[in-house]
Amino acid sequence: MLGGPRTDHTSWTRRVAAAGSLAAVLAIVIAIAASAAINTRLVSRNSNGVSANGSSQTSLDGDISGNGRFVVFDSNATNLFGGSGTYFLTYLRDIRTGKTMLMSKDNNGEPATGAAVLGGISADGNVVTFEGSGTGLPGADPDNTEAWIRDVSAGVTKLISRANNGDPADGGDSVEPSLSANGRFAVFVSEVTNLPSGGTHAAIPRIYVRDVKLGHTTLVSRTNDGSPAYGFMCGRSISADGSASYSARTIRTSRERTGTTTSTSATSTVAARR
Repeated sequence: MLGGPRTDHTSWTRRVAAAGSLAAVLAIVIAIAASAAINTRLVSRNSNGVSANGSSQTSLDGDISGNGRFVVFDSNATNLFGGSGTYFLTYLRDIRTGKTMLMSKDNNGEPATGAAVLGGISADGNVVTFEGSGTGLPGADPDNTEAWIRDVSAGVTKLISRANNGDPADGGDSVEPSLSANGRFAVFVSEVTNLPSGGTHAAIPRIYVRDVKLGHTTLVSRTNDGSPAYGFMCGRSISADGSASYSARTIRTSRERTGTTTSTSATSTVAARR
């Protein structure tokens, strides 16, 4: 499994990327004004201005909107709405209004009752993505990690780790969600079997892009003849228009493992696909 449902904050993504370099207790934002003055503001606080009374952390993948107004973080604080003191939930802080809003909640406004940790934010701050067990969220799977977006203006939470027939991703974890600038496209890593070209070997992660507007999931870690790429996917990113790139090691180009494979090894293969 890539990570499994998170009840604490040791996600697979951050163990690899941070490797102990981040041990944040408070989330802060540093603003540099035109006058070159540096202003540091605490963002891990509730809407009354009281500091979060638990651990809070931001993401390495992008946690601030393009204009710097919105910052996302996750926290297990009990004085933030929905906070449990155990699992982490995702929050959006509006620096201008001083309002902190829970993102990892269902479409009735109820908080997730399982971990749902930050993935990223769109450029305008209107869409936030997160991953976790997310108990109570649309399509949540108690046995695997799923990925969601929250559309703030629409007040809607949508599952993005899902097949094109609408079924939730099944048989493995879906992690590392990240958004295009406009929030329409989300890229994520998954090892499940029921997404397009999903394999029968759950140990092989693949890179997918979900078009939230059209409700379509596309495999992007594939060769030019359409065959799934096999190997350890060690990075992924998405452009403003939804083009995705990824890096991989030891790519196998056979269509499925059937006992024998023809493989092509590459130490640091980087590919891009839309």
